[in-house]
Amino acid sequence: MTAVARYALADFLRSQRYLPQLVLYLGLLAVLHAVPGPVLQGYGASAGALLPVTVWLALALHNTEDPLQAAVTAVNAGGRTRALLGRTAAAVLGGLALAAVALVWPMAASGTLHTATELTDGLLAHTTAVLTGTALGGLCARPVIRRPGHAFATAAVLSLTALVSRTASPVNSTVRLLSAAPPAPATATLLALTAWAAALLAVLTAATSRLAARRPLTRTDRQWGARWCARGRGALLICGSAAGRARERQHGQPARMPRSSAGPPSVLAPTRRSRRSAEPRAPAAHSPVAGRSHGRVARSRSSRTEW
Repeated sequence: MTAVARYALADFLRSQRYLPQLVLYLGLLAVLHAVPGPVLQGYGASAGALLPVTVWLALALHNTEDPLQAAVTAVNAGGRTRALLGRTAAAVLGGLALAAVALVWPMAASGTLHTATELTDGLLAHTTAVLTGTALGGLCARPVIRRPGHAFATAAVLSLTALVSRTASPVNSTVRLLSAAPPAPATATLLALTAWAAALLAVLTAATSRLAARRPLTRTDRQWGARWCARGRGALLICGSAAGRARERQHGQPARMPRSSAGPPSVLAPTRRSRRSAEPRAPAAHSPVAGRSHGRVARSRSSRTEW
C-alpha cells in the first residue's frame, strides 16, 4: 500500500491537478488571516474552509488515472482494495500538507508564536477536516460516479452537508467549539471528534471499495483496450479481461510489463511490429497489372531493407 500511495502521489503531482485546490486554499487563508484575531477562532475558520478543498483534492487525485490505467494499477497493486487504500493515503497526506500551511500561516502573518495547546487544538481540528474530506472525495470518484460533472456536483452537496449538519459530520461540531472560544474547548473533546472522523473515513472507504467492485470497466473501455492490443502498440496487464485475451489471440503471448518499469505502468508497454505486417502482399492472380505493380513495390521494399 505504501508503494501505491507513493505512486499515486507522484502521478498526482506530475499532473499538476493540485494547483486549483492549492491556490484556492491559499487565497482563503489570506482573507481569513488578513486581520489578526483570536487564534482558535481563526483555526476554526481555516478548518471549515479546508473541508471542501480536501474533498476536491481527494476527488482529483482518485480521478487522475483513466479507468483502463486504474485497472492496470489495481492489478499491479494486488487488487482494487489495495489501490484504493493507497490513493486514500495519498489524499490524506495532501490534505495534511495543506493543514500544516494553515497552522503556520497565522504565526507568520502576526509574527507571534502560539502556545502548544493552541497548536494541538488547531492540528486536531484540521486533521478532522482532512479525514472527513478525504472520505467524501473518495466516495464521489470513479468508478462509483463516472461522469465528472455529476461527481463534482455530488462532492459540493456532500461538503455543504458536512459543514452545516451537526449529526452527520464531526467538522461542524469542531468548528463550533473553536468559534465559541474562549473558553478553549477540551483537547479530549477534539480528539474524540478526530476519532469520529477516522471511523467515518474507514466506513466510507469500505463502502467505496464495495461499490467499485460492483462497477467494472465499461464496454467502451474494454473495446478500446482490445483495439490497442490488437494493433500491436501495447501490452495490457488486466487479468482475465477482454483486452488481455485479445492480446493473447493476436500475438500468441500473454501481456507483460516492461522490464524497465519501476512501478505500475502509466503507459502501455511497447512491442515490436509484427513480421507479417512488414512482408509485401502477394499479387492478385486475376490482375497482371496489379501483379507487376506489386512486384515493383516488393523489389523496392527488399532493396531498401538490404540497404
